[in-house]
Amino acid sequence: MTEPNPPESQLLDQLAEEFRDAPAAEIDFEALEHRIVARLEQEQSRSRRRTMFAGGLSLAAAAAAVLFLGSARTAPEPTAAPVIVTAPAERVLSGAEVNGNGLSRTDRVVATATPVHVVHAKHSEWTLAPGGKARALEVGARVVVALESGVLAAKVVPQEKPETFVVEAKDARIAVHGTDFRVVLKSDAVSVDVREGVVAVGPRGEKPRWFLNAGDKGSFDVSGKTGSVERDSATASATETMQAPSADNTAPHRPVVLGPAPSATELRALSDRAASVAIQCFGQHVNLEAGVRITAKSEMTVRVGPDGRLGGVSFEPPLAPQVQSCVQSRLGAPKLSASRNGGKHQQTVWLSP
Repeated sequence: MTEPNPPESQLLDQLAEEFRDAPAAEIDFEALEHRIVARLEQEQSRSRRRTMFAGGLSLAAAAAAVLFLGSARTAPEPTAAPVIVTAPAERVLSGAEVNGNGLSRTDRVVATATPVHVVHAKHSEWTLAPGGKARALEVGARVVVALESGVLAAKVVPQEKPETFVVEAKDARIAVHGTDFRVVLKSDAVSVDVREGVVAVGPRGEKPRWFLNAGDKGSFDVSGKTGSVERDSATASATETMQAPSADNTAPHRPVVLGPAPSATELRALSDRAASVAIQCFGQHVNLEAGVRITAKSEMTVRVGPDGRLGGVSFEPPLAPQVQSCVQSRLGAPKLSASRNGGKHQQTVWLSP
């Protein structure tokens, strides 16, 4: 490939073409030299301007690149748009029946003119009387209900573990160790009525202060720190009156017919009372380090002799001697109906301070 002619060579070629076609004349070499020099200077000036222009473009492009890179380094990174989290809307649930397992902490159960029945399948069920309000704070293996106002009646499927159903009425805590009870929350008091099993009452975050058995009624301050319990006499003594012989000597004497064993109701009531006492004694005589919680499981057997008197209470595995002595002394000497063979009742007791 041939190199392009420089500007000077091109100029000489143009001048040669001009003079070739011109008529012969006397040549003024001095003027011709001036013309050639002038044209050369003119072309050189143009060439320098083109070079400077191209260099300026290069410099401008480089400067722009530097500015771009500099701005890319120093420009702040785009910030993500703020995420606005809104609290889920509260649901107010009423009606004849509510699925308790579908409740969340933002749901409020409200009973207006008719009761609301809440069912936790295979676990528990509770009914809110008209005018009552409640929330489910926890749903699962344990159900915790915050009673805001009104009357709540609950039935709990018997479980091996204690306190599978808890009602919080302001600062008072009512935990189930049995199966059937009712809680009434007023502005300044909480009343508890136990129909079956054992219920523990006390302040939230503290050990229970009262244990109510079947038939007992209690009235407590909303703090759960003060209150009183009215014991059911039939449950406390677990006795039934036998038919006395006639005082009339002339009437024929009818012997008392004894059953083979005390009634199941009597045995169950005595067993529930013994379980309640065992829980209290365990909490008082087990020394724990701060922050440590112990739960013990034991099979309790309550025996009653033919005369209806308590024959003894045993635990397997055995409890500590001081706990066992506490249970025996607090139970006293309850007396059930006399029977031909006496009887016994067994149940699982979960002991927790």
